[in-house]
Amino acid sequence: MRGQPTLALTTTVDRLQQAEEEPIRIGQIVAADSSWTFMLFLNATPPQYWPAPA
Repeated sequence: MRGQPTLALTTTVDRLQQAEEEPIRIGQIVAADSSWTFMLFLNATPPQYWPAPA
């Protein structure tokens, strides 16, 4: 493995397990030079903002 270590893997796995039967869309962004990759896990739940918008 090169570059930065995987971040928040445990949290990501926990959240995916909590989704249970909810459909999840998976996306991936890869830098043009392949120096980094960013994974997206999207569900149908509206986003939660903190602090809540006024």
